[in-house]
Amino acid sequence: MKKDFQNISSELLEIYSKKLKVNSCPHCNSKRFIKHSRYKYTQRFKCLECGRTFIPSTGTSLHYLHKKEVFLEYSKIIREQGLLSLKKMRELCNISHLTAFDWRHKILLSIPESNRRFKGEVYCDDIWFVYSEKGRKLVAEARRGPLRDPFKHREFTCRLISLSDGKNTEMKLVKVGNINFSDYCPAFEDKIGRKSVIYNVSGEEKLRRFAKEQAAIHRFVVDTNKRIEEKYFVIRNELKGFINKTLKGVSTKYLQMYAGYYSYSKHKIFDPLSEVFLNRRKVWFTYTRLEVIYFKFVYFATQVLLIDLNKRTWKSTEKVPIPDNCMVYKITEWDVDHRHSFKEVKSYFDKKIREFMSFKQDKTN
Repeated sequence: MKKDFQNISSELLEIYSKKLKVNSCPHCNSKRFIKHSRYKYTQRFKCLECGRTFIPSTGTSLHYLHKKEVFLEYSKIIREQGLLSLKKMRELCNISHLTAFDWRHKILLSIPESNRRFKGEVYCDDIWFVYSEKGRKLVAEARRGPLRDPFKHREFTCRLISLSDGKNTEMKLVKVGNINFSDYCPAFEDKIGRKSVIYNVSGEEKLRRFAKEQAAIHRFVVDTNKRIEEKYFVIRNELKGFINKTLKGVSTKYLQMYAGYYSYSKHKIFDPLSEVFLNRRKVWFTYTRLEVIYFKFVYFATQVLLIDLNKRTWKSTEKVPIPDNCMVYKITEWDVDHRHSFKEVKSYFDKKIREFMSFKQDKTN
């Protein structure tokens, strides 16, 4: 034990003693907790409501990591050089490919939520990406390349809504397929300041009604001068270049995370070791429930079939509800209502998969 304490760096000790703040129980959010002995080099706490114990890093990006020192180096590389390829990160940190993949997504999930309202001139865009099952094995029909004519295949287009006022940019994945007025509300309701001017970059008619509901003025960008139009098409082009060229495509399951990284790093320094990142308490719970979130997103917000299921599960969080403000905004309203359990959604997909496989066999025969 003493050897373990000697090998702990002063940087990691500083994170646990100064940067990580314990204000509530990460399991039930109760503020009634007490000190409960120590765990290695840090304080342990016990919640008086749920009875569970926790330490300052429980639920954060540092939760359940065996190589915390290496994770700090990994985070510094992302802070200084941006998102490098997984192969490069694996070589620099001497870790496995899966570890590099997991750590990257834990860091992306720790991006702080913005509570800032958009005021003044607000530019709204509807950015299209092809629905992708990249990374899922045995998916022959996974769409990874660009569609030749996306307007004829709208059921395969992921709709990412972007808001920007020059000082702040926020993006939310809301739908796969045709977008409706109701899709704007869960993502950006109460985010627009009154009497703001919303410039419609994409030309989507549904935005006019949303602007009216938010007491904002609606204008089409094409009706303004060319200089403004070109300036705000840059956001769309930069994001598409980042996703399609730099990252060589991203699965729809992770698209929201990478869009969040782009929008945050565009205006602020992306520092995974800062207090605002490290004190995100729902990272572990969101990360281990990503497949459930994706199940629900595909079920409620798409018209496409999820062909193959990810078998990775974590028993410690199987019964934990999906945290509020998780990576896909569309899911939160369904989770709060508890209209559909995970078993119902899973049985639905099992049935669809059986139908799809029998259809494929009949077609082959």
